[in-house]
Amino acid sequence: MNACEMSAIRLALADARSPCIVELGACTGEDSPNFESLIRPGETLHHVMVEPDPRNVQHILDNCGPTAFAGKAPRPLGPRRRLILGAVARESGFRQFHFSEHPTDGHVSGSLLEPTGHLEHVPATSFPHVGMVQCWTLDQIFQREYLKKIDLLWVDIQGAESEMIAGGKNALAHTRYCFMEAETVELYRGEALKPDLIALLPGWKLTDDFGYNILLRNERFA
Repeated sequence: MNACEMSAIRLALADARSPCIVELGACTGEDSPNFESLIRPGETLHHVMVEPDPRNVQHILDNCGPTAFAGKAPRPLGPRRRLILGAVARESGFRQFHFSEHPTDGHVSGSLLEPTGHLEHVPATSFPHVGMVQCWTLDQIFQREYLKKIDLLWVDIQGAESEMIAGGKNALAHTRYCFMEAETVELYRGEALKPDLIALLPGWKLTDDFGYNILLRNERFA
């Protein structure tokens, strides 16, 4: 997340008190300090992280203590900082997952979908093996975490965005803002591109377009 994107998110959540952020595709938790910085003194962030790659999940578990992130440590895991191992899909159950490798970025591009254009546009990333991961729908996560609303849904799930929408109708109805990766060229087989994703969210207004990422506001949120 760059400074421009963070500024837009900060503005969007300016009136939120003790906001709830659901982060789909948390990777190694590197954005936790950014999310923590959104809250005011005396407030507590409700942060739910979902990540399918066990290597990234282990990194979060190993680095959530007081010395992590060079003095900007996130709170330890607990009732209001949650971590779920799994992928987000249109249906629950086990699915094949394409695990990724990059020489410097680590495991940031794994997907439920078969990589296609990604192999051409980011040749340094490889997908050396396929394994099984547990999948959850967004609605299941919303229910199992006893959420009443989501102030910010942060989505970085490598081509499976349309599956998240299909399995998250109730959760999305209770979501104020969605920050989502949205590509203009296919990187994974069957991936919905930016215009298609916007069309799949009637009642949502595009407030910011950052190129590869978009921020949308739910006009029907009550």
